Amino acid sequence: MTGEVGVAVADLSLVAKEQVRHLVGMAALMDWCARWRDVEGAVVQDKDVLTLGSEPSARFALALPASRRAVPVPTLLIQPDETEWLGLISWSRVHIGEAGLSLVAKRFVGVGNLPDLASFAVTIQLAGEARQLPFHNPRVGHLEVRRFWLDEGQWQIEGGRRFRQLRISPKGSPLFTGQDLVVGETFLDKVRKHSASLSSAMPRFEGKAPDLTHLSDDFLLHTSTVPTLPPA
Repeated sequence: MTGEVGVAVADLSLVAKEQVRHLVGMAALMDWCARWRDVEGAVVQDKDVLTLGSEPSARFALALPASRRAVPVPTLLIQPDETEWLGLISWSRVHIGEAGLSLVAKRFVGVGNLPDLASFAVTIQLAGEARQLPFHNPRVGHLEVRRFWLDEGQWQIEGGRRFRQLRISPKGSPLFTGQDLVVGETFLDKVRKHSASLSSAMPRFEGKAPDLTHLSDDFLLHTSTVPTLPPA
């Protein structure tokens, strides 16, 4: 019995850590979006979807393995600035639709004092050949995420083990499904519940006034008076 409880507590702790990491990623995403506030149409929010305009979308790239012998796994390439949030948010899948490539965030059920978090999506516009990539190849079913950066005028792509791997939604499926957008207890609900648990009694003074007789007159307040001006 002790072992089972220990495992449950450990699992709970892991979920809480993942959710906190997810929240930090959301904060980093909001900060990243704020950098584009002076560019009209750079980031457009419609309820639970953030759609990136052509300029921020151009900071991402898509690629396929150079070798024809390799399985044609599509790869999303991300730069350091975008890694700050994309690498922290817990993504459930990738959706390919008319609007572009959408990263769909995982929905969280609040753990302990943490609130419920609904799913949301970040849509990257696809242009040119990127729209023709074999995203729904039955041999693959997933998208790899790798980092890339500019080094002395040359683009460098992260090799070895991929940074992230995300499942691709079936072709024609909706952006959000099932319980994605269901929210139970929000941050505001948590705050209201905490406030309700506090004492509602009005603050009052208890005890008696201090003895000030031992203090010099210099320390005591005196009633202010209007100075008497000399006659003109």
